[in-house]
Amino acid sequence: MKIAALRVESMSAGRMVRSSSLDELMKTLNSAGTSWARFGEELFLFTDEKKREGVILPLAEESSVNLTEIPSAPGRENLHLVIQQGRLFQQAHPNVSVLLDRGRFLVIELDAGSAREYATEGFPCWSVSPLEDNSVVFDVRRLDPSTRPAPVAWVQSLVSLLERPALEADLAHLVSFPNRFSTGPHFRAAADWAESQLKSLGYVSHREPIMVNGGTSQNVIAEKGGAEASPRLCVIIIAHLDSVNSKGGPSAIATRRGR
Repeated sequence: MKIAALRVESMSAGRMVRSSSLDELMKTLNSAGTSWARFGEELFLFTDEKKREGVILPLAEESSVNLTEIPSAPGRENLHLVIQQGRLFQQAHPNVSVLLDRGRFLVIELDAGSAREYATEGFPCWSVSPLEDNSVVFDVRRLDPSTRPAPVAWVQSLVSLLERPALEADLAHLVSFPNRFSTGPHFRAAADWAESQLKSLGYVSHREPIMVNGGTSQNVIAEKGGAEASPRLCVIIIAHLDSVNSKGGPSAIATRRGR
């Protein structure tokens, strides 16, 4: 069996990735009996030598796509899909062969027994499952700017109050911590800073103790009463302050992005 990662690059800028050209491409692969899995703008293909020569290679030449073949192809039964938090699966199993790496999503080569074992031990940090034929693992959509709805006046008035330098300063401070692991001292320092920022904006705040993987952590909860007359509505905003437990400190992808 031959395996190839085919990156679709024929999409118009600013348009939805799932265009008629990509639909036609997948229809051609289906009619030819070639299996695929879609990862955004990439198709991961797996087929035999005959279909490789008769379908895949001519299709790559005719279409505006890049075709990267995997030289040592595993058996179909050993193809598995990993969905991980940060890079936790790869950190735990660095010797597992990765055939396609899309960050959180991986295609790996692994026997069925090991896949079941790794799936059990990794929950909820990652999942491991057989790679399904002709499946969309995730899609990417880019909207045409001309179809964007008109701004809502009251929302735009709030957005206009934001100042880029202040936002950049807050973000720079937040990512300056070596990490923000939920049960570690740096997270507590980040929580202290976040609570002080909320208090400076007129919020009444408190901490809520919680348990995380056998350790203690806390939520920062802030409230601010409205000034309008009844009836009053309640708006709830929730965000992560902690970071995924990844190696590399501030340079790690998951730590830099937060959750």
